[in-house]
Amino acid sequence: MSHINPKVGELRPSQLLYTYGIGAIVDLPNLSVMVMGLEDWPADPGTSAEIVEDRLLAAVQWKLGHQVKKLLAPPVVADSSGPLNPFEPEQQTGVPVAAFPRWMLCPACRMLAPLDSGLFEFKTPNPFHPDQARYVHHNCTKSGKPPTAVPARFMTACENGHLDDFPWRDFTHKGPTYCTGVLTLSEYGPSGEARDLEVKCTCGARRRLADAFGESGKQTMPICRGRRPHLRDFEEGGCKQQVKAILLGASNSWFPVIMSTLALPGASNKLGLLVEANWATLKHAVEPVVITAFRASGNLKDFGEFSDDEIWTAVEAYRQAQEAGNGEEEGPFDLRTPEWDMLTQPAHAPQTDDFQLREVKVPPAYAALLDQVVLVYFTLAGLARLARYNVTAEELAGRQGKVRYYEGTPIPTSVVPLG
Repeated sequence: MSHINPKVGELRPSQLLYTYGIGAIVDLPNLSVMVMGLEDWPADPGTSAEIVEDRLLAAVQWKLGHQVKKLLAPPVVADSSGPLNPFEPEQQTGVPVAAFPRWMLCPACRMLAPLDSGLFEFKTPNPFHPDQARYVHHNCTKSGKPPTAVPARFMTACENGHLDDFPWRDFTHKGPTYCTGVLTLSEYGPSGEARDLEVKCTCGARRRLADAFGESGKQTMPICRGRRPHLRDFEEGGCKQQVKAILLGASNSWFPVIMSTLALPGASNKLGLLVEANWATLKHAVEPVVITAFRASGNLKDFGEFSDDEIWTAVEAYRQAQEAGNGEEEGPFDLRTPEWDMLTQPAHAPQTDDFQLREVKVPPAYAALLDQVVLVYFTLAGLARLARYNVTAEELAGRQGKVRYYEGTPIPTSVVPLG
């Protein structure tokens, strides 16, 4: 297979926060894939814009640690004015994914086997039709043409957020085994439910999938291995939770842990607002001559009415204000009080391209509740499985490990202040 990673689908940036974030499974026409961890993501400033929002970054650092240095939007390919050329280098831009579950089923011979068995071959899709990406079962004895394999429909998960392949071989043999026989999955009814499915081994062992669910599942399913497939590793120290069998595509297989804040402008004058909006570039200006270089290279087009000295003074003032506010918080970081202070005084709030406060006509039935509409930034803080809940900072930091940057995307959203 080519060293170039083939494109296999498309997602909107907002979907990477709410539906298909890191550790989630994306269902594609012929296979399912998992969105990999940030360690696999490209950190190209040309495709992943930095989100400059100091309060949100500070809140993330309070939860996960000060090794988090910046917030990044998901990589996005710039819109092309001409016809799409999938061979252009920028078309390699995207979010890395890997096939999951790793067990596949041949619909012709019903063989169950993992991808690393070598029995399935990945067919690189036509560059113009990424939806054709698939695995095929070559040398299938029941079909002249290699049939398209489908992902095994069952997985396991635990309440600590771990996800793993279903233990097909051990489950069939009712315990750990060294048997290397061929597994097949048979259906004995039209419903496709677990009670109508049976996995069999050529050694003679067989078992109904219904044993993996309900009260039977509590007796038969093993202890979690602590697998984190999006990070390609296992939890250090293992896991003591018992796994639960879940279906591929189940709604409880992934829940995002999201942090959000309003992008409040900190400056009140035009130059200060420009410096704040362009801080991802201007923060690299460590001496006045860099401002001159930025202007010569066309990076300061919005600053035409200001001199280099004025810009440098504003940059230094903004930098000092940031450093003064970068002390470590002893308690939970307060995101809401500054938001409330600005929302309750819209007439005094700075107006920018990303932040607008205006009075709206309130529907009579909701006159006591609705107040304003603003722009909100969201960032993905982690994930949970089996149940949606709010983890503590210590739990989240322990599960996520040390990350250097964070995934986020700006989303316009209505905000409803009360009172």
